[in-house]
Amino acid sequence: MIVVNPKSVHLLKGYLLASQAESQLQNRWRAKLQTAFAKRQQKYETAASQREKEKQATNRDILTGVIYVLGGVGISVVCFLVPLLFHSSANFWKIVGAITLTLTSMLGTGLGVFWLIQLTLPKPQPPANPFQSDIFSPILPQWKTALKTSLPPAIQAGDVGEHAFIRNLQLMLGNDYFLLSGIQQRHGEDVDVVLIGPKGVWVFEVKYWSGTIRWRSGQWSRTKTYHAPGGIPTTEQKTISQPPDKQWQRVAADVSKSIQIRCPELGARYLGGIAIKGGLVFTHQEANYEIGPGVPIAGIFSMVAGPFAGGHPRFPIGGKLIQ
Repeated sequence: MIVVNPKSVHLLKGYLLASQAESQLQNRWRAKLQTAFAKRQQKYETAASQREKEKQATNRDILTGVIYVLGGVGISVVCFLVPLLFHSSANFWKIVGAITLTLTSMLGTGLGVFWLIQLTLPKPQPPANPFQSDIFSPILPQWKTALKTSLPPAIQAGDVGEHAFIRNLQLMLGNDYFLLSGIQQRHGEDVDVVLIGPKGVWVFEVKYWSGTIRWRSGQWSRTKTYHAPGGIPTTEQKTISQPPDKQWQRVAADVSKSIQIRCPELGARYLGGIAIKGGLVFTHQEANYEIGPGVPIAGIFSMVAGPFAGGHPRFPIGGKLIQ
């Protein structure tokens, strides 16, 4: 999953430009690349043929040199054996044998150096086929990489839960999903998480609320226990003035409207008839829930496995959250 930098703009335009440029590399320049490749291939084949002829000639020269070296060694041995076999003057034959052995050694040394030089000579390299190798790096993956960003430091308490939720999504989803975090569709109200993938668009309102969260008869409330000044245990129950389900419905409608206004072709092509999905995500590890039947939002999720009161399922990350 790619977390998109919120400063990135004109993403659709950038995607189309990257796609067109990548297509042009493979199509507009195909004939020119093929012509240039054919010339390089012909040049390579000529050089490789010449190299093979030189190699065969070199092998013949080395073989001839080896024969001369073996012959010189044989002559030297004979020269050293003649005085023993025929009782001739030893000095003369020793001198002849030494000269022959010296010349043979020089020839053998030169032959070895010549062979090593031949091994180090560069060989002609076949040209890279522009349509079978990575001469042109794919542009779309580079475009995707340029969109990526890391999560900013958690400043407010709610950032902790939001970041935890995003990290869990990263473990679940591949790079065909894009995520935007903390964008504003209207003044003073953030859209916590927008997830765009092959199967649609999800909007998530993330709440990092501890205590007991209730929904009864259309009313949200929250009960939490804490220590007041002086260490006195205090239990406090408050009505939630901004119902989170209404908040999600509002931001989801804003996202849907933005898609229709800013990229109608994309929306019509990929999102036609598909409603914005998602819902509320509760991320605090010490929260409890009393959410009875009739809650006016289908998507309610928690990062902790276990059942909601009233028979509503609590989905852990990795369950039926994305489908």
